[in-house]
Amino acid sequence: MERMSSHMHDYWKDRIATDEYTLLYSDCEEDIPPDEAERIVNDFHEGMPDNNIREYFINQPTIFRDYNHLTIARDPETDSTIGLLGSKWFSSPDITFLYLWTAISVHRVRRKGLLNTLFLWQLEKSIAEKGVPAVIVTKTTNPIVFKAIRSFHSFVPGSRLYPNIDGSGQEAELVKQAHNVVALLCPTLEVKYDTGMILKGMSTLAVNFYPELPTSGDPVIDEYFRKNLTPDDQVLMLVDIPPAVHRSIHALLAHARSSNYKLNGVPV
Repeated sequence: MERMSSHMHDYWKDRIATDEYTLLYSDCEEDIPPDEAERIVNDFHEGMPDNNIREYFINQPTIFRDYNHLTIARDPETDSTIGLLGSKWFSSPDITFLYLWTAISVHRVRRKGLLNTLFLWQLEKSIAEKGVPAVIVTKTTNPIVFKAIRSFHSFVPGSRLYPNIDGSGQEAELVKQAHNVVALLCPTLEVKYDTGMILKGMSTLAVNFYPELPTSGDPVIDEYFRKNLTPDDQVLMLVDIPPAVHRSIHALLAHARSSNYKLNGVPV
């Protein structure tokens, strides 16, 4: 991994080069220059022409300021934006969590490890700000994102994942956490807590964002999405990280740094 020092917009606070990508990071404490925001959206529109990228960002016009952490990946040869992960902290008297708000990778780099790379570097930034999150949350229509979060969970002994997709019942404590998450994120939407389905969760952001659901390459995950979701819906996911396993998180990130932010080469 090489840390970069060349000129970049002041909005970007850090920049590194991995084996395959150039990564840029922002704490989102400043407004993104309009030309930079337009460039990101245009790059995704070109890299995902069948997806409703523009509506997603138009419907959330302050999103680049509303994130607490934003990481993008650019192709070092073309300098086009090929991946993005934006997250935000949420807190109530009942729960505090890091919400992975937006996770996007263009078609040609899907299932090649980019989302995990973005997530691991951004998790380091988040921990430096507020410590290890007690809960990490996302809601997604993309089984590739589901696979990335499940991979992270599998590398943190003692963490717990919601929802189970193996046909067993959901843990009562995790269902309670899911209720607390929904109360902050999407209190007006209908949720099926036995499966984690958020009905119409995606269509409130962008209609037909995924005209056809992507596939992760994991037959269990892909069948779960095929069986339970339409492109209008989302799956609510959360990883519970008790204090006893915080040391495992730090060990995982130390390993990630030494291996260019890969989870032992697990492609997602």
